[in-house]
Amino acid sequence: MTYAAAANKTPKPKARSKSPAPRKSPAPRKPPASYADAVRSKPRTPAAKPSRAAPKPKTPKAPVRVASGSNFVLDDECLDRLAHWQYHSGGYTVLDTQLNKFWEFAVTLLPLKMAPNLVTFIGLLIVSGAASLMAYHDPKMDTTIAPWLYLVGLLGHFLYQTFDAIDGKQARRTGTSSPLGQLFDHGCDAFITNVVGIFNASCMQYGTSPWTILNTMLNFNVFFLAQWEEYHTGELNTNNGYIGLSEGQFAQFAMMLSVAFFGPESWQVPLSSYVPLVSSLPSPLSSVGDLEVRHAVLFPMGGITCMLAVQAVIRVLFTVKQKNIKTKAERGEKDFDVFNTLGQLVPQYAMYLTGYWLTQSDKFQESPLVLFLAWGVSCSFYTTQVIVAQMSKSSIDWPVALFVIAAPMLLAAAYLNRAFSLGDFDVSDDACVYSWVALLLAQYLYYVFGVCADLSRELGISVFTI
Repeated sequence: MTYAAAANKTPKPKARSKSPAPRKSPAPRKPPASYADAVRSKPRTPAAKPSRAAPKPKTPKAPVRVASGSNFVLDDECLDRLAHWQYHSGGYTVLDTQLNKFWEFAVTLLPLKMAPNLVTFIGLLIVSGAASLMAYHDPKMDTTIAPWLYLVGLLGHFLYQTFDAIDGKQARRTGTSSPLGQLFDHGCDAFITNVVGIFNASCMQYGTSPWTILNTMLNFNVFFLAQWEEYHTGELNTNNGYIGLSEGQFAQFAMMLSVAFFGPESWQVPLSSYVPLVSSLPSPLSSVGDLEVRHAVLFPMGGITCMLAVQAVIRVLFTVKQKNIKTKAERGEKDFDVFNTLGQLVPQYAMYLTGYWLTQSDKFQESPLVLFLAWGVSCSFYTTQVIVAQMSKSSIDWPVALFVIAAPMLLAAAYLNRAFSLGDFDVSDDACVYSWVALLLAQYLYYVFGVCADLSRELGISVFTI
């Protein structure tokens, strides 16, 4: 008998049709290898549903977060709105488009394990270190220092600009984009404006004159108005389509480079030496030619700043707000009435004016760097509050800021200029300045670290690691 014939004699289909019972019985299960396998292998029957006494999977986060001591600055509703914030960028200039090619390459040099906030923070340390080095050799910002120090400042500023531009690209590259990253980025930008002021004042040797405050105020005002406008319109505009942040930074790079090669003295000659036509203008315009170049360059800067400020106010009050902010979800708890909209500008501009008054004091002539940085940190503090309010769709407590940030500065300036006396309780100028600085730093550092800690716990992420 062949193998094929033997196979044909085997009636296997009939044998299975006669005993269908085994098909109905469930197949034997393999013994679970672990407790997790055992749980997954259980049949889904009504008895397997969790009872009411089982662990509560829907326990709200807020009570746990409050109990852990997370809420330093922001309440739960503010954190919830901040956690759902989305970025809406404005337009770009031609220079931004060209620089983006370099930034796209630069971000590929970073390791994928590097957190975006760490990129920003490293840039902050680099530029702050360069400014500290310049301030150490030129504490009154009126002395000619070694050319390599100007180049170090230029390099530090350029590296911060690059790191600031690629931190967002690193976040998208690693899939770690978050509101915390945006908040950390803009908070660092608000502080760096003071550092850039040190670069400019030292290169131009503005020293203890009001030009030191005016130069930094012009830079600061552009950044502040961009944040204030975003609060009302939902869009961050750092340019008007032709001139913006990048153009201003490269103008500063060119200035620092010229100082490194030709010295600060090259900027301390009358404007008519470079532009003879100015002297031929009718009086009193011809007197502009007598201005030193380092002073004359601030006038076009002031004109551009005023133009951007007017454009921002027009967009906020009349155009963009009505187009972008339509629903209650988009408005949140923001204040859009005209009184509060204009009142939000009061603390910042009050501090600008108080900065000029500080320069008139003997203490500023003695140690300008301390008072300059205290003034700058005060402006950064309020700007950071505007950024947080914008991202969390909250109201801007500008009367509180006017009282706790601007008022101490005003009192210090008044006391240093002998506008009032404490009688028998008069204190030294040093005690006045250090008391103001201590109060300012305590508030500023608590606010910055508190906001970062609150949002970090809300999102369940770390600030400096992935």
